Amino acid sequence: MALIPLTVGTVVALIVISLVSWATSHSTSTNAGASTNSLVGTVVKPFGPLPGLNGGTVSAPYASGHPTVVMMMASWCDPCKAEMPSIAAYLRTHSTGDVRVVAVDTNDQRSSAQAFVRRDGVTIPVAFDQAASVATNTFGFLAIPDTVFLNGHGRVVAVVEGRLTVARLRSGIASLR
Repeated sequence: MALIPLTVGTVVALIVISLVSWATSHSTSTNAGASTNSLVGTVVKPFGPLPGLNGGTVSAPYASGHPTVVMMMASWCDPCKAEMPSIAAYLRTHSTGDVRVVAVDTNDQRSSAQAFVRRDGVTIPVAFDQAASVATNTFGFLAIPDTVFLNGHGRVVAVVEGRLTVARLRSGIASLR
């Protein structure tokens, strides 16, 4: 009979460990070194030039030495639609200093993407990446939204998987200054 409580306790412990592991793998921090994403600490090759949604081209600002925030998004992405109004408003009204913020619209239709950024008043450069090569090949993401904070040498400082809040954006930008 002594084995039954031990077995139940072991099963409960394994379930708790699994749940904690799952929860921490799906939430990251914008504090340097605190993110659980495997990209943190790696140097990422620059992307671009890609066509910009509002003309011109967009390339990775970290390729020319600028600390950078790269936001992966799309018009069909519900969390992207939820986060973008407040993120766009924050970026229109607050200085990011020498930190560059760019978005990459991924796996989308150009007209839908243009309507999305126009509706939310997005003023940062937005690259159009219909083939999703930046999200999948450069950063290895399988789902969006994702936001990457990189120093001016292309080293990943932090990753936010899922919806980005203004507080996480603000602290991530501060960590790059």
